[in-house]
Amino acid sequence: IGLCKNYLGVDAVHLLDPTMLLSSKDYIELFKGVSKKQENLFCYVLDKSDEADQIIKELSGKGYLPYFSSLDVSQTDVNPRPLQLRVEEWLCYLYSADYVVTDSFHACVFSILFKKNFIAVGNKSRGLSRISSLLEMFDLQSRLVQSYEDFSNNINDLLSTTEYSHIESILQEKRDEAFNFFETFLENDMATLEDLGYLEKTHISSGRIPSESGYRYYVDNLMEPKKISGEDMLKLQTIFNNRDLELNDVISKSLEI
Repeated sequence: IGLCKNYLGVDAVHLLDPTMLLSSKDYIELFKGVSKKQENLFCYVLDKSDEADQIIKELSGKGYLPYFSSLDVSQTDVNPRPLQLRVEEWLCYLYSADYVVTDSFHACVFSILFKKNFIAVGNKSRGLSRISSLLEMFDLQSRLVQSYEDFSNNINDLLSTTEYSHIESILQEKRDEAFNFFETFLENDMATLEDLGYLEKTHISSGRIPSESGYRYYVDNLMEPKKISGEDMLKLQTIFNNRDLELNDVISKSLEI
């Protein structure tokens, strides 16, 4: 929000990430039928780091059995069998884990949605603002560790079970706020377009549809004309010059080119 204000002169509103507008039940529907892993420590690390490796090794020594999904699928001592997963598998494996280690914003998102204990390993190369903002929104700043020393100093708190009742209340509040925002501003935008004559109602109970002026504005200002080859131009001229064709036939045949 500060960056938008300082550099763009825009008063921005910080809303919930769109992935969190759906419930955990919505996502669970996506991976029905996917076999769960027996291992219970899901490690999704976008960029390999010594900090993440040390944390995973420490957790492995405390009874957690790690399994990995990573953009880097090269084998390492810590990650001997990296996985390339489909989205459904990725969601299922995170959902079935007892603990998650990640440097990914969206892995943090789904850890919250699925009520997981997790650690967010600070990844400065990708920027920390999104993860920091997310964790601050849900009072989970303690889940962010910048180094192995951070992890060691707070290991008892990090291994304790996260209390999600308060977080669920925040999540519902933020969902309501986001939906109210979308409804208000979309309605305002639609009303503005109607006032400008670009939208119209065909009758009092109908929804708004583009008016002739709206279509004309789209064609004149928003469409990017494609270059037509000489051969296609000749085909179009043949269609337009065919007096035996009905208007609907002219349109349909032209659209096929």
